[in-house]
Amino acid sequence: MRKFFLISLILLCSILFIIKFNNHNKYLLVHVIDVGQGDSTFIATPSGKTILIDGGEDKNYREVLVNIRKNKFNHIDYMISSHSDSDHNGSLDKILKKINTNKIFMPKENADNKDYLELIYEASNQHKKINRIKKGDKIQIDNDTKIFVLSPESIKEKPNDNSLVLLIKYKNQFLLFTGDASKDIESKIITKYRLPKCTFLKVGHHGSKNSSSKEFLDIIKPKISVISCGYMNRHSHPHKETLNRLKNTNTIIYRTDINGDLTFYLDGKNIYAKDTYQTN
Repeated sequence: MRKFFLISLILLCSILFIIKFNNHNKYLLVHVIDVGQGDSTFIATPSGKTILIDGGEDKNYREVLVNIRKNKFNHIDYMISSHSDSDHNGSLDKILKKINTNKIFMPKENADNKDYLELIYEASNQHKKINRIKKGDKIQIDNDTKIFVLSPESIKEKPNDNSLVLLIKYKNQFLLFTGDASKDIESKIITKYRLPKCTFLKVGHHGSKNSSSKEFLDIIKPKISVISCGYMNRHSHPHKETLNRLKNTNTIIYRTDINGDLTFYLDGKNIYAKDTYQTN
């Protein structure tokens, strides 16, 4: 019987509790893959449905595939490209070639970069439809899991603002993935929607100061915030301003440049980790 750690927020302090599970397949798996200065998250539901949100750069496809298979899966039910930037979209065409994939989702964009076009070409080569999704769309994963698309509403001039902003509801818990969306998009979202408090936040734009506004964070109040960024990256992500804003919400901050891959389990009420990770 394995020991796992229950991460809980009590007052202003985070406390780690050791608990035991008989079967972690009863939990929603959230595996943030360390792809350096990029984004990739693999999610698996207790019913066996799998979701891949982004895949890092072209060179990262092997790491993504290894991590999916390490979690004992050999298929992707829902492949989601948050937007066309190569550090999110780059490896998805190669992953599509190597692993059985059911459905592909992307935002509407006027992009023509190499990685974006390669994914479209490979999908076409396999006769797979690309589902273009936008604000207001919903994806029913299974009885307990649903994805709500909060943005974009229309094609934006700035590529980052075309990022899919995804709110995932699992039982009574919420997870938020914001791609590289800026504060402007966050502002529009909180004006349009009454956002819930979130158990898990995939911090926008690798911790850039241009995302994760105070107003946004004050509403969602994430228990856990994960930043995907490369060690000593040239953008100096995450920015100090963002880290300070996150700390002021009393969230627990984890980073891939410090910990590498990060794996969490959700049971509908709490969030757990099987390893002790270093916080920011």
